[in-house]
Amino acid sequence: MNKRLGGFALLSLLVAACGPSIDPAARADIDRRVAALQIGANTVPRPTSFEPMPLAPGQWTQYKMIDDKGHPSFLTQKIVGEEAGAHWIETLHESYTGRTSQRMLVAFGNRMDPGQVQIRAVKMKDSSGKVTEMPPEVIGML
Repeated sequence: MNKRLGGFALLSLLVAACGPSIDPAARADIDRRVAALQIGANTVPRPTSFEPMPLAPGQWTQYKMIDDKGHPSFLTQKIVGEEAGAHWIETLHESYTGRTSQRMLVAFGNRMDPGQVQIRAVKMKDSSGKVTEMPPEVIGML
C-alpha cells in the first residue's frame, strides 16, 4: 500500500511540475499595474433599457481577476475591426505565466438572441508567440 501511495505522490509532483511556470518579467509587470490601480470616483448610471449599445472598432474593456492561488491577472477585450457584417474581437489574457491572446471574427446578428451568434474565424497566440488558426470545420463545432 505504501508503494502505491508513494507512486501517487510522485506522479502528483510530476504533473504539478509540468504546469505553467511563473515568468518573472510578467509577474513584475502585473504587480506594477495592480499597484497603480485606484478605486474610481466615477459613478456609471444604470442602463435605461435592455438594448445593448452598438459595437464599433475602438471599444474595449479590461478586468482585473484573481486566480485560485491569489495571483492577479488582466483580461482585456477589444473590438479591433469590422468585416462583412462581423466584428473582430481580440481577447488578451495577461498573467504571471505570460500573455495569451485570441482573435475571433464574430457576427452577432440580433445581440438579444444568443442563437444568432456566428463565429467565422478564430486565431490564438500562446505565451511563446506561436499563432494557431482554427480550421473552419472545427469552428463549426463551437
